[in-house]
Amino acid sequence: MFESPSHDALDTMSNPDYEKQLYLGNLVFKHLQEGIIITDDMTRILQVNAAFTHITGYTQEEMIGKTPKILYSGKHDPSFYKSMWEKINSEKHWAGEIWNRRKNGEIYPEWLEINAVQNEKCKITHYIGVFSDLTHHKNLEERLWFQTWHDPLTGLPNRRRLETHLKKALVEAKHHQHQLALFFLDVDEFKVVNNSLGQNAGDRVLEKIAERLSQAIGSGNMLAREGGDEFIILQTHVNEAEDAAAMAEKLLDLFDSPYKIESEEIHLRISLGIALFPDNGKTAEDLLRHADIAMYAAKNTLGMHSRRKAGNYMFYGAPESTSLTRYLKVREELEQALTAQEFVLYYQPQLDLRTGRIIGVEALIRWQHPQRGLLPPSEFIPLAEQTSLILPIGDWVIEQVCRQLSLWKAAGLQLTLAANLSARQFKSNSLLAHVEHCMSNHLFDPRYLEFEITETTLMDKTSMTTHFVDACREKGIRFSIDDFGTGYSSLAYLEALPVNTIKIDQRFVAGMLKNRKDLAIVKAIIEMGHAMNLTLIAEGIETSEQSLALKEMGCDLAQGFWFYRPMPINKLEQILRIDGSFNEIHNRI
Repeated sequence: MFESPSHDALDTMSNPDYEKQLYLGNLVFKHLQEGIIITDDMTRILQVNAAFTHITGYTQEEMIGKTPKILYSGKHDPSFYKSMWEKINSEKHWAGEIWNRRKNGEIYPEWLEINAVQNEKCKITHYIGVFSDLTHHKNLEERLWFQTWHDPLTGLPNRRRLETHLKKALVEAKHHQHQLALFFLDVDEFKVVNNSLGQNAGDRVLEKIAERLSQAIGSGNMLAREGGDEFIILQTHVNEAEDAAAMAEKLLDLFDSPYKIESEEIHLRISLGIALFPDNGKTAEDLLRHADIAMYAAKNTLGMHSRRKAGNYMFYGAPESTSLTRYLKVREELEQALTAQEFVLYYQPQLDLRTGRIIGVEALIRWQHPQRGLLPPSEFIPLAEQTSLILPIGDWVIEQVCRQLSLWKAAGLQLTLAANLSARQFKSNSLLAHVEHCMSNHLFDPRYLEFEITETTLMDKTSMTTHFVDACREKGIRFSIDDFGTGYSSLAYLEALPVNTIKIDQRFVAGMLKNRKDLAIVKAIIEMGHAMNLTLIAEGIETSEQSLALKEMGCDLAQGFWFYRPMPINKLEQILRIDGSFNEIHNRI
C-alpha cells in the first residue's frame, strides 16, 4: 500500500529498533479506541482498524478499495465537503465535527481529523483519518439541554423557557398590535393527594393533568410547569378578554371529570389567574407577577366569572383581585414575624465523603408561626419573593449567619456556613453594604462564609451583581451554585462562573441509581467540576446506596437525610461535641 522502500529504508527496516517501533505502531493501530482509516492519494481505502469496524459496522474487507463516500450521511451539503478538502489540500490538515452513517443506516456524529501524508517530494501519497464517536456526548448534551428548558416530571417547558418564549411573543405582539393572555393555574389543595396516596401517585396525577392541558390549549399556545402543582399557559393572538375567558372555561372543563389512579377517582379544583397584554402589563415580569396575583385572588374568593365545582378564574384588576386580600394578609404577617423575631435558622451538616467528618453546614430559614407552628421556607419564601419583604428577611439571615460564625470562631470551631441568596436579594443595591456591615460587627474568617446562588442568577451579569461577587471574593467569601442542573445546566458555563462549589441537584441524586442518564449526568458534573478545581457536594442523599455510589464516583461532600436532617443550633452543637460522632457517621458513608 506504500511506495517501494529505498535501499536505505531497507537497511533501516532490518534494524531491531525499527522492527520494535513497527510492532508497537501496529499494536497502537489495532487497539486504539478511535477509528482509523487510511486511503491512497485518490481517497481509495487501504486499511481501517478494529475501532473503525466497531463504530461504523463495516469490516476492513468491505471497505478496502472503496472511498469514504460510503459513509456519507446526507446531512452536509456539497459546499461543506468542498471547503473541507480545500483546507486539507492547502494546509494538509482538517479537524471538525461531522455526521456519518453506520452500516445499519443510523446517522451519528463524530469528531474527525484528517491529515495528508506527503513524500520527500512534497507530493500527497495518503490520507489518514482518525475519528471518535460523539453519540454519547451528544446524548448527554441533549439531556443537559432538556433539563435546562424542561420540567423533569412532565416533560413540559419550564418557567425559564416560557419566560424566553414570552419575551419573544411580546415583541411580536407589539409589532402586530395584538393581545396576549397569560394564565397561572394552581391545583387547589393538591398536597392532600400526596398526603393520602403518596408522592408517586401525586406525580402520576400531575402527569395526567399535563396531558389534558397539552391537548386542550391548542396550537400556537404554550404550556409550562411552574413547579409543584402550578402551571403557566400563554395564549397568543387574543382579540378581546372574552377569548381569554373562553380559554379559562375550557381549562375548567378538563377538571369536571375525575382523574383515575389505580382504583381511586380523584376530583380536583383549580384556580386560574389571568393577565392580559397590554392592559395588565407590558413586560414578561409584570404579566407573570400579575397573573400570579390574580390566581391567588381566584383561590380566595368565590369569583364573579365562574362558580363551578371544578374551580374558579379571575382576571387581574377585577374588583375581587384589586384588594389583594391574601397578599396584604401575608405581608402583614411577615412584617409581624420580623418584628416579633419569629424566624429561626436550622442547620443541616455537610460531610466529607472520604473521612465522614462534618466540615460545614447549610443555614435554612424556618418560620415559627404563632398559630401554624414551624413552617418550612416553601410556605412563605415564594410569597416574600413577590414583595419587598424578601430583602429584610434575607438581611436577617446574613446577620445571623455572620453572628454564628463569630461565635464559632471564639469557640475554636472551623466550619463552613452556607446561606442562600435569593435572586431579588442578589440584585439589591444594599446587599454589599449589609454584608460589609455584618462583617464589621461580627469578627470571623470570611473563608468560612459561603453564599449559595442559583446558576441563572449568577449568569445575569449586571454591573451591580458582578461588583458584588468580585467584592465578596476579594474578602475571601466563597460562592456555590445551588441545585446545579436546574438552570443553565451547561458544563461549558462552569468556567465562566465565579464559584468554588457545585451542589448537584437532589433530583439527579434521587434518580441516578434507577436512571442511567441521571447517573451519566452526575458523573459528568463530578468529572468536569474536578477538572476545574471545584468542590462537588451532592444534596438530598437519603440512602446508603446513594452515599456509597457518590463516594465511588469521587464526589467530595454530602448532605441529606441519610446523615442528618436540618436541626436547631443547640442540637447541632451537641452533635459536634459528642465523642465518637465521627465513627457513627463514618459507618454510614
